[in-house]
Amino acid sequence: MSTRVKRVEESMIHALRELLLFEVGDPRLTGVFITAVNMTSDLRLAHVNYILEDTAQPTHDRDPKREIEAMKGLKKVSPYLRRKLAEKILLKYSPDIQFHYDEGYEKGLHIERLLHEIETEEDSTP
Repeated sequence: MSTRVKRVEESMIHALRELLLFEVGDPRLTGVFITAVNMTSDLRLAHVNYILEDTAQPTHDRDPKREIEAMKGLKKVSPYLRRKLAEKILLKYSPDIQFHYDEGYEKGLHIERLLHEIETEEDSTP
């Protein structure tokens, strides 16, 4: 992957986080956190991974209804985000945006929970 693609990905992560936090008022997007952006080599398509902050906590489980609502909200504001990104990141073409729930992050949390459970079991056995 080229250095330019990596720089554009990093710029998009920061710009999307800022837009979702300060400019998008859709209540369905409260707690949406961008974890990664993967651009195609021609910079015309951005695969944006996200999580919901409430599922990032070790004590919370996934809420499928909440995920569906968040995805609907992201699809609705996608054209707005694309326009704003074109203003913030100067590219020849404004990339299409595809949102994906970041299940890898959740799998990592699950592994962390399991390791914590094993650790507490070992501490409690004499």
